[in-house]
Amino acid sequence: MKVRCTYEILQKSIEAVGRLTTKHISLPVLSCVYIKTHEKSLIIRATNLSIGVEIVIPAIVETDGETAVPGNILLSTISAIKSKKDIFLEVKDGNLCITTDKEDLTIKCMPTEDFPSIPRTEGQKYTLPQQVLVSGFKSVAFSCATFDIKPEIASVYMYPHENEIIFVGTDSFRLAEKKIKLKKDIHDFNGILVPVKNVSDILRILEMYNESDVTLTVSKNQISIEEPGFYMTARVVDGIFPDYRQIIPKESTTRAIILKKDLIDTLKLSSVFTDKFGHLSIFINPKEKKFEITTKNADVGEHQGLLSAALSGEEVSLNINQRYISEVLSYISEDSIELSFSGSQKAVIVRGVGTNTFTYLVMPMNR
Repeated sequence: MKVRCTYEILQKSIEAVGRLTTKHISLPVLSCVYIKTHEKSLIIRATNLSIGVEIVIPAIVETDGETAVPGNILLSTISAIKSKKDIFLEVKDGNLCITTDKEDLTIKCMPTEDFPSIPRTEGQKYTLPQQVLVSGFKSVAFSCATFDIKPEIASVYMYPHENEIIFVGTDSFRLAEKKIKLKKDIHDFNGILVPVKNVSDILRILEMYNESDVTLTVSKNQISIEEPGFYMTARVVDGIFPDYRQIIPKESTTRAIILKKDLIDTLKLSSVFTDKFGHLSIFINPKEKKFEITTKNADVGEHQGLLSAALSGEEVSLNINQRYISEVLSYISEDSIELSFSGSQKAVIVRGVGTNTFTYLVMPMNR
């Protein structure tokens, strides 16, 4: 194999696929990036068997061939190259030789025979704005469980409803739901569970390839995302997501509207005084126009903060996890936040004021 290509395009492609490479005892080639010539292009692939990516970039091909290059070495090497001009790749005696106008490098490669193919998803196809997937996954992935004991909640649930596509994530203590309107309805799509560990890779790669539209293909066991010169497929979970709509309160007894910046500043200070469980106490008395946040730590001290807020309804108090409230604020774009309560020591709903596209629910904690 002997090819020449543009450094910027190659570097971006290696950055996209290289982080998928992992050490695998029974299949060492999974630690490699697979590179192959095809007509006037260079095919670059990587997979960890849970998610796979293939990128096709333009190249001047002098000699056809293929190789498997250790991903961590290739990624570090390409990122550190000083020259940003054309780059030459050549396979000699089982090694990949990389040449620029300033460097000559040689990387030991592995045989390609055992490198797995990237499966092509067969199923219903949908054309979506790329930003729909990025916004949807990013808005809820942070609230998913991080353990695999219950794979259903260690996943982002994605399903259509009329002219919307809805993304949901939960760890059973909190829940985030993001609704995004589409220009047309999606049919024949019952919903899928995308493992959150795959979602992080999907987001990282999609944000590197900022195309306007992508093709989403959905099957029982896989999804794929495709655009010209780019293909990514990921496994989905075969399970049933909890019927989360039942736990979202239909009515509220108390409402509080506050500036997001004020809440961020207060929570930042209160975090210094939280205990090891992250307890944060909220007390609201609309008659006295009082919104109070308290944290206590026997080894550190105590913090009590008063927030300016528009309050209505009944007096309410509850204990919640301080981190669960702090984390969601960066995912709400509005300047003001609405907190809705359905009674003391019951779930609290957090939304941006003036929108119903994002809903966040936090369950109370026991002292």
